[in-house]
Amino acid sequence: VGMVAESRLAQRLGWIGPDLTDRLTALLERFGLPTTATGLDPDALRDAMGRDKKNRDGRIRFVLPRRLGTVALTDDPSADDLRAVLGDLSRAAT
Repeated sequence: VGMVAESRLAQRLGWIGPDLTDRLTALLERFGLPTTATGLDPDALRDAMGRDKKNRDGRIRFVLPRRLGTVALTDDPSADDLRAVLGDLSRAAT
């Protein structure tokens, strides 16, 4: 689920297109792994993410895809970006 969320964040930033997120989601589903988290509490997860060791200066940092096989460490996603992605994942049907 985390990889799907990261891919969707990268998509919101314009770093990747929906085709990469769709490809990742299909692959994870083929292996029987979850791609949604129905009932997830986005605010509780965001609070927990605030304690991650990657964070700097009070900003949540993410490892997001730039293209297939390449990622970047960034704090570019806004709180609104994160809230939207986590909200979508928690409402999506499995």
